[in-house]
Amino acid sequence: MEKVKKKLRLAFAILSVFFIPLLLATIWAISTSNKWIILSIFLVDFFYLTVESTLLSILVFETRRKKKEVKKEVNK
Repeated sequence: MEKVKKKLRLAFAILSVFFIPLLLATIWAISTSNKWIILSIFLVDFFYLTVESTLLSILVFETRRKKKEVKKEVNK
């Protein structure tokens, strides 16, 4: 399980690198006023943010689950 968690953290870190360039691309697409560029960038944004938020929620869930297990062991 630790290997999977480590890989998820790495994937989240790699995906986070692309956030600022994607944000700048979105601003540029809006400034061009070309509906096809805007639509394509928004679709990329949607899929990117979906994947990133899914990875983040998995990591947060696993971290909280592990903390609860440790807390139960301490209370015994």
